[in-house]
Amino acid sequence: MRKPKSFGYAATVLLLSSLALLALASVSALAELEFGEWYNTTINRIEADANAMASGVEHFDCASVEAGARSGNETATRALNELEGYEVSSEMQPVKDHLKLALEDFKVACTYAETGAMKYDAEDLKTAAQYVNTSLGHFQEVDDLGLVSPAPVAALKA
Repeated sequence: MRKPKSFGYAATVLLLSSLALLALASVSALAELEFGEWYNTTINRIEADANAMASGVEHFDCASVEAGARSGNETATRALNELEGYEVSSEMQPVKDHLKLALEDFKVACTYAETGAMKYDAEDLKTAAQYVNTSLGHFQEVDDLGLVSPAPVAALKA
């Protein structure tokens, strides 16, 4: 009698273990999906801010550059804070790492662009462009991984 009973316990334990692993995999897949949606929303905001700054520069409109930079700084700050809350798979970790670096550089670029536009300071604008380029390099790394939708590379190049 003991063998059937112990077999039943073993089967129950295996079934529960399998269900627990399946649940963890589902949660992980859901977290990846949630991260992907957040990423797309964040990238769209970064692209809009970069386009606003580029348009301002193109039209020699310092007020537009300043507004776009201020918005970009707020977007990058919010994104960096939110990014810390996401747990991603080992496959997605390089995306998260490069995205963090890109956002940090974009934030600094926006700070310099805003002060450069406010003060009509060409050196600050030049420094902003350097940080945009380093940010662009990290966004390009994210794109090269091919795991998420494309970053706003064209907007940043402008």
